[in-house]
Amino acid sequence: MQRLVLLILLVIACGCSDRVHVTGYVKFPDGSPLSIGEVRFVSEKMVFSGTLDKNGFYKIGSGDGANGIVPGKYEVSVERASVDGELKPGQEYVESVSLIAAKYTNYATSGLSCEVKGTTKFNITVEKP
Repeated sequence: MQRLVLLILLVIACGCSDRVHVTGYVKFPDGSPLSIGEVRFVSEKMVFSGTLDKNGFYKIGSGDGANGIVPGKYEVSVERASVDGELKPGQEYVESVSLIAAKYTNYATSGLSCEVKGTTKFNITVEKP
């Protein structure tokens, strides 16, 4: 029984050690950062994401094997990049206003892809709506 538990732990540890981290910035063509949103890396089997900070920086995974990204080919999207609009007369709720062109919010239409082979830096430039 102890050998089985040890084998299971070894398999889990080996599977996690292959994970790496991806970092980068999301900016507009003028160089200003997108400071709200989330970058998502999507493959056929997995989705990984990282939140943007005020400088447009994101990090997916810690690189310590605990919560990294699995190497492979990914389609990339930038999501939740919106702010609340103004409440207009007759509206019951405030609609959100996207800060980026709609194509970037879906990995199938963003035109963004990245192959992660090891620790990777992937900067993204997005356009305004």
